[in-house]
Amino acid sequence: MKIEGKILNETPLRIGSGRSTEFSNSDNPIITRGENPFIPGSSIKGALRSIVEAYVNTMIIEKKWNNVKNCEPGDKKCETCSNEYCIACLIFGHTDIASRFYVLDSIPKGKPIISTRTMVSINRIFGSQQRGNLYTLDFVDPGTEFTFSAILNNLNILEGEKEEPLNKAVEALRFALCQLKDGIFIGGRKSTGNGLIKLVSANLALFKLEGGDLKKISEKTLEEVCKVGKS
Repeated sequence: MKIEGKILNETPLRIGSGRSTEFSNSDNPIITRGENPFIPGSSIKGALRSIVEAYVNTMIIEKKWNNVKNCEPGDKKCETCSNEYCIACLIFGHTDIASRFYVLDSIPKGKPIISTRTMVSINRIFGSQQRGNLYTLDFVDPGTEFTFSAILNNLNILEGEKEEPLNKAVEALRFALCQLKDGIFIGGRKSTGNGLIKLVSANLALFKLEGGDLKKISEKTLEEVCKVGKS
């Protein structure tokens, strides 16, 4: 399955590079490829995995699912072959399981506008500004359009799956993608409203291997898929 659409940042977006670049004089520049910023596929994939894990925990607490768990931090092995299944690992992979979901880097369309803001450090003891301690941050201005492309192997979220735990993985991933359509936060400074992105104009195409060639057998918009999830 291939998922393609556009990512729009509704608020200023900041994914830090961790080091200075030749294209910015900021103390904390954003990640770029050449002169242009981009959204690493790992950033979107990580955010979607967190949503899936939260969804699974909700289903466990509400006792709507049986024999389901989330891997704990530091787990060296995901016991997907036992009576307990880690839905997030079935989708996104683990140390002993290959990922079914691949997210490509999102590249901007056109020339995005990068703004630099001067910030002031906060004294953690007194809760006031720290005098003489100013720094600058780079942000991608709102309204920038990025590409979005992802590949999903051996998991049919258009029509669903009949067998457990794949049917539960479909439900969880469908929920996460619908959240991305409505808007999720990524990158830095999320607590102050930065990094809100939305997936728009997305299409999901299902392919099947026939006679050595991949053939498209079904296609739906993300809006149609989300309506199925709510019914």
